[in-house]
Amino acid sequence: MESAHKDLTDRKDFIAMDLATLSKQPDALAAFRSMVQITGLTDQQVSDQLGIDPAQWSRILKGNAHFPINKLCRLFDVCKSEAFLQYLLYARGYEPKLVKRKSRLERELEAAIKRAEIAEMKAAVLTEAIGGRINGQK
Repeated sequence: MESAHKDLTDRKDFIAMDLATLSKQPDALAAFRSMVQITGLTDQQVSDQLGIDPAQWSRILKGNAHFPINKLCRLFDVCKSEAFLQYLLYARGYEPKLVKRKSRLERELEAAIKRAEIAEMKAAVLTEAIGGRINGQK
């Protein structure tokens, strides 16, 4: 069976920022800009996808305006990276490795697989016990 959780850095479309790069970021703004830069997208493309005026986006990247926090998850999607989130974890003393929690469907599937494995094990034990009695063994 696969790992219990999905390491987000294993996603094929995910652009990871390694620990060496994370640790070199002098502050959150630098980490924010680095995450945007590693995408290869232009500032215009990012601002368009976020629905932020390009001039406002420019001010955000310069640290002269605040990023609308309610767009942070969308930014991660646009950048295909959670590098800024990793930076925040690292800066606060946590391991920056992100592990995605299982969905309800994944948890239900695991439980069903476990029940099936237990049922198979019981069936094998019963089959062996019955087979032994039929062959004259006790």
